[in-house]
Amino acid sequence: MLEDLCDYLSESVNGIDVLGLGTGRTVKAIISCLHERGSLKGKRLIVSSVDTELVLSGLGYSVTNLSSRPQLYIDGFDMFLEDRFALIKGGGGAMTREKVLAHNSARRIYVGDSSKARSPKSFSLPVEVLWFALSAVLDELKGKGFEPSVRVGQGKMGPVVSDNGNPIIDITVQRERLEELVRLLDSIPGVVEHGYFGRELLNEVILYDEKSFTVRRRD
Repeated sequence: MLEDLCDYLSESVNGIDVLGLGTGRTVKAIISCLHERGSLKGKRLIVSSVDTELVLSGLGYSVTNLSSRPQLYIDGFDMFLEDRFALIKGGGGAMTREKVLAHNSARRIYVGDSSKARSPKSFSLPVEVLWFALSAVLDELKGKGFEPSVRVGQGKMGPVVSDNGNPIIDITVQRERLEELVRLLDSIPGVVEHGYFGRELLNEVILYDEKSFTVRRRD
């Protein structure tokens, strides 16, 4: 990760007592750069996944729960819809806990490669669903003309499950139907959470490449 981006993030966590951290390769790189600068020392850390907890544990840190709300939450993302100032998240299957942390944090910073700022005609939206409701949710989505599929693991047979023990489905959606899909998911019992993070959950989105980074801030 860029040295000047690490410096920016290190300055951002200065004076923070409670820090929330998301999940994924970008977060692991952020943890590494903050650790090297000593920026995580003395902070209460709240994480969105067992994977991130294991990374921190390996560096000698412990994590806590949401008894205190984070002053800052840092995470990555899969896609930045710049015209909506919204994100698509959930490639790692942790979007439910990530959204809980984002909702409960005073400030949120998301970091991602500049190639993730794009507006394709169609893309996949991850969704966490209760096992009990899985078949019914799939049927309802198909009945509305969407294309859901159960995410299958690469390392073992069977569906991918979240840290909450629920299966993940991915729904192919045309860009012009995204808002319709989000409203539908919010109305279906058995849908735990989805990976659409609207502007109300974002404060800063940082885009970086090999040479520099830029910060997009919510109006």
